[in-house]
Amino acid sequence: MQINIILGLSLQYEIFITNVLKNYLNQCKYKAILNIPVLICIFVKGPNRLDQSWCRQMLIYDDIYSWEGWGGKLRLGSGSCHLQIFDLDQPDVAEITHIKPVIVIVSDIQESELSVRSCASHIATRVMAEFYIEHQRMMWIEYYPEKTYGTVKMNKIPERFDMVDFVWHEKSAIDPRWRPLKPPLLDMVKALVRAKT
Repeated sequence: MQINIILGLSLQYEIFITNVLKNYLNQCKYKAILNIPVLICIFVKGPNRLDQSWCRQMLIYDDIYSWEGWGGKLRLGSGSCHLQIFDLDQPDVAEITHIKPVIVIVSDIQESELSVRSCASHIATRVMAEFYIEHQRMMWIEYYPEKTYGTVKMNKIPERFDMVDFVWHEKSAIDPRWRPLKPPLLDMVKALVRAKT
């Protein structure tokens, strides 16, 4: 029995659910999905779901994405980023149903004058519309690769993954809130990002 807790917001609930249901699920031959407002647990029998071939099959978009700004002819607010979209509910490979199956990962590129953080709401709104993604089924993540600095490049800024939560007003994302991505979701996102290389 392999247990993957995809989104755990409460360690107390996580421990409780694991202890109470693990013995029951060990005797059960069926896949089970348990949904709790503060916790999503996915229990799966079978091989590791984070292997590279599985991760690559989830990738549906991986390219430089350019967005139009709000400055009209002056192109104020326009920029570009690296955009990756993963759909964990791909029909050919999905074995379970996810509440938020679409994982969108954005990262800065040198060619863009604007950062993904400074335009988070605007980018999210456009991506949702252009790729026909329902925001209720999406997780938005900003990825910052490791950087080195200094005269001999000895100093490092470690890589970082931030989850961004938006308030949605009709079809527009507003009021972004950032929080560090934590295991086990962090481990899954890292596997998705690294699998394409």
